[in-house]
Amino acid sequence: MAKKEASGISLLWKTEDWLAVWVGFLVIVLVLGGLAFKPPKFKWTTNKEFSSVLTEAAPLVSAIEKSADEKGEKALKADAAALSSAIAASDRKGVSEAAKKMEETTKGVKDEGLKKKAAKVAKDVREKREIFSRMFSPLIMLKLRCLSESPI
Repeated sequence: MAKKEASGISLLWKTEDWLAVWVGFLVIVLVLGGLAFKPPKFKWTTNKEFSSVLTEAAPLVSAIEKSADEKGEKALKADAAALSSAIAASDRKGVSEAAKKMEETTKGVKDEGLKKKAAKVAKDVREKREIFSRMFSPLIMLKLRCLSESPI
């Protein structure tokens, strides 16, 4: 028995071409209705740029470690020491994890000046590390490979 093809009005929802039209129409209606979306932001950084960020951050992290010790903030001192070690070892994943932990620890710091300074340094280091890791993400590498293979 032969398969019956869609015809007439049923063609409007049973074929792939019309499905694409309806999905597109739905997207347009949602956007006109006020749905806003935030496109992803990509920043490119090289290994050398990341190293320079770590070189700049190392003395700041050491100063935070010293201030935390002077003010009795043991948890912040420990996290700053861990971040310093990761920076010294150039351990990208370790830098990100230590910076994230230090940023979380700063929420419990009593001294406001130290709290703001430590949070800013940790956030800056973590964000720069995450930008670097996105640069070599598998999806971007796949796109680059596809672009290099496509004829111009």
